Amino acid sequence: MPLYKRLELFEGGGSAWWSKEEQVHMFFQANDTLEEKQRDIFLASCRTQAFSLLLDLLKPATPHTKTLSELLTTLHSHFSPASSTLMERFRFNNRSRREGESLGQFVAALRGLVSSWAYGNQPGSLLRDHFVCGINNPTMQI
Repeated sequence: MPLYKRLELFEGGGSAWWSKEEQVHMFFQANDTLEEKQRDIFLASCRTQAFSLLLDLLKPATPHTKTLSELLTTLHSHFSPASSTLMERFRFNNRSRREGESLGQFVAALRGLVSSWAYGNQPGSLLRDHFVCGINNPTMQI
């Protein structure tokens, strides 16, 4: 079986946990990795700091007694605690286009902010309105 990509070492940083979690799932899917081996491959890809964190989060259990799904859920709960809807809306509503930021980068940032919280069935219109208001370039707003 060909290995499509090496699973990058997980260092334990929280800011990009959601993307690392997605990478783990895609890696195992692309490589048709047997479920029994997934946990061990993931644990082997953890750097010392991340592995120590996992040991602390699981105590008194050990990582080898858990499934990959349980390990990922544990890390997800640690790195992505439930957020306040009010704070998420605050961040979204205060986000404007930064100096030197392209429109595409600005839209991507807005989509990232709105995807992390529920605003009913209207995220499209909110994104559009905030996009126009947050451009901070009067010529482009017209």
